[in-house]
Amino acid sequence: MPRNRLFQTIFAVTAAIALFFGGIWLGSSITASKILTWQQHHPGWHVSQLQRRDARSEDFSWAKSSGDSLRRRLAEYQPYHPYGRWNRHIIQSWRTPITSDDGFFESWERHNPTFAHLLYNDTTEAERVTEIGNFDLREVSRTYFELLDKKIVLRSDFFRYLAIWADGGIWADVDTWAQRPFDEWIGMADGSQSAEELESEVGMIIGLECMTGPDGGQWDSVAQYVFAAKQGHPILLELIARIIEKAGDIANHLDSVEQLMNREVLHMTGPGIFTDVIAEWIKSQWDGSFNLHRDWRAMSNATLFGDVLVLPIWAFGSGVGFPNTYGWDDPRICAGHRFLGSWVIEDAW
Repeated sequence: MPRNRLFQTIFAVTAAIALFFGGIWLGSSITASKILTWQQHHPGWHVSQLQRRDARSEDFSWAKSSGDSLRRRLAEYQPYHPYGRWNRHIIQSWRTPITSDDGFFESWERHNPTFAHLLYNDTTEAERVTEIGNFDLREVSRTYFELLDKKIVLRSDFFRYLAIWADGGIWADVDTWAQRPFDEWIGMADGSQSAEELESEVGMIIGLECMTGPDGGQWDSVAQYVFAAKQGHPILLELIARIIEKAGDIANHLDSVEQLMNREVLHMTGPGIFTDVIAEWIKSQWDGSFNLHRDWRAMSNATLFGDVLVLPIWAFGSGVGFPNTYGWDDPRICAGHRFLGSWVIEDAW
């Protein structure tokens, strides 16, 4: 081989090796820099937790694989960090002010003194929805202000999903009361771990409301008057997206009927669709053999499905009067519900 060609070959090989290792060093430096910056603001976290969190985020993102513009924009507004800490919020909404003189309202603060207690009204709800809608999410605003506005209970359902998805924490209807603190709820996932440790494993907490009988049934449902989730949870993202996508059909139906049946409310925005989306997520992301009528009906202990902690019917569903429920004096109750049902129309089921 001529000498000049030999030198050219040696130079090319040396350059390729330098480029390869330089790329590894650069990539490592960038990753280390990102982790260092994040750790400076979150000193309690370790590098291994950050790496696990980023990897697991891929598993929890329906939006990433769907290619759907709405879901992608929702996920960009509020990403889900499954190994992140919970936002300690109690979020409620009512038309008029409520103070700690109200025993129901006060119970949430008494049992969860470290939580911020946020009470929305019609004005502040509208402001929060507008804020979210301005982030290239015009469908959120249109759904709330226009398409669901004719039936307030539909708009109220939509807002609770939106508020917990955007800000994280506990949603509680104003006719509910706390009977045990949040740390005891999450502690039922694993009694050997602290609540702080379990925060990296549990992303959503729900309780059964009604499991009617051995045949399965239309009334089997999850309680929607009390639930909790981390910011950005993909179940809530999917729920919001589905309501938005069918909001036009709902509005058309509202224009065509004199009165919306109670059963329709449950399935359009209420416990029906809430239960369906949760069950679909468990089946598609965690256990393909899952069947809610079979797997939840006889459940007597809290059970973790993926990152969704499902509490038995006594936790949130006591005092309902449905079959298989318990009385309000049951010591295991986490939260009670008086079922005032101001939206329910008598004899319209």
